[in-house]
Amino acid sequence: MNIIKLISPLKETYFAPEWDITLGGFQYEDQEKFYNIQKFLIDKEQDIRDLPLNDDAGTGVGTDSITSRYGKYNLFQFIDECKELEDLLNFFRRSYIEYCSHHGAPVEEIDIVCWYNILRDSEPMNEHVHSCKPDSYISGNMQFSSFEAHTFYRAPQDKFGGVNIPGPPGQLVLFPSYVPHGVRHEFEYTRISVAFDLHRHIANNPEPDWGCNLPFMNEQIYNENN
Repeated sequence: MNIIKLISPLKETYFAPEWDITLGGFQYEDQEKFYNIQKFLIDKEQDIRDLPLNDDAGTGVGTDSITSRYGKYNLFQFIDECKELEDLLNFFRRSYIEYCSHHGAPVEEIDIVCWYNILRDSEPMNEHVHSCKPDSYISGNMQFSSFEAHTFYRAPQDKFGGVNIPGPPGQLVLFPSYVPHGVRHEFEYTRISVAFDLHRHIANNPEPDWGCNLPFMNEQIYNENN
């Protein structure tokens, strides 16, 4: 795991804010599977556009985007159409286990909500937060572009700083779901990213039309991936 830190400057007064947030970087190494998944994501774009509209979650990408269909599907429900997605899911699971281990945090029984985004020719994605509720947990972004793509992250208290993380193809970044992030840099062609939220397992989802939760981690899955 590549450790990426968001650390506050040295305090000059007792009441000045301070923070120390760890983001985890991981690299997906199987290039053949990576490009097969990338092709699938591009080919699947119109099918996702045909799903019911949600909103763009404050990203500013607009209602015509596939981002605005988040929560209406789960990327991993398409494993039968793209078998490489199963390997990607297990890569996410192993990365999660390592991220928890670094923090000394327990591995929990959790679900995943997963979607993807496509931006073209320097389309921005406004800074946004996935969750800052008391039960917020971990989120992830993975770059599926064919070029180095950048995502900006900052601590919630830090209005003037932050870090612009370059993401080579296949880079996954795990971060606490309350961390603001967005896309600011210029690029050409098609920028593809897979995004997801991890949260506590929901036995009976009170909103069955939102989220499309799928099992991500439990004792059996942990034993298979550890």
